[in-house]
Amino acid sequence: YPDTASCLVAVSTGEADAYAGNRAVATHLIARELLPNLQVQGRLRKPGSVLTIGVRRDWPELAGAMDKALAGMTEQDMNEIVSPWVGLRQESASPGGLDLTEAERRWLRGRQKIRVNGGAWPPLIMRGADGRHSGIAVDILEDAAALAGIGIEYVEGSWPTMIDMLSSGELDLLQCVSLTEQRTETLRFT
Repeated sequence: YPDTASCLVAVSTGEADAYAGNRAVATHLIARELLPNLQVQGRLRKPGSVLTIGVRRDWPELAGAMDKALAGMTEQDMNEIVSPWVGLRQESASPGGLDLTEAERRWLRGRQKIRVNGGAWPPLIMRGADGRHSGIAVDILEDAAALAGIGIEYVEGSWPTMIDMLSSGELDLLQCVSLTEQRTETLRFT
């Protein structure tokens, strides 16, 4: 099937027996596509893809600041971000905070905005008719960037274009990028 929505419709209509994929994406599409006969039935017996934020390798200060900003977000903060998109709620929070190094603070002061990939992967990354970006990954990134004092400029394009732009320095950060050995040559991962 060409995409997750098509897979889920196939399961809903009995054309396929099951779908295995990203839980947040599937839950969001089940609600959006009005597929009430579908429900999540557990986990695969293998690790799921871990989506991270990839930062240009030559900007370790941004990677460090983003790591600390993400660490500064509590479990409650994350649940508040995720909940409207997938309807999940969990209780519990862990304290956090930013403890930036002088090099990270100095680096951040020299930057007003970082260039980030936009895209369309609901509910992780979306762009509304008004041009505003939203979604789980967008909300996490924007909250972390705000904690670190970083502005964001979204750049649109295909995934291969975004990878090329990152390699050439035209893009600074990739959201929703899977860690691969090849990508460690050009990215630091949060």
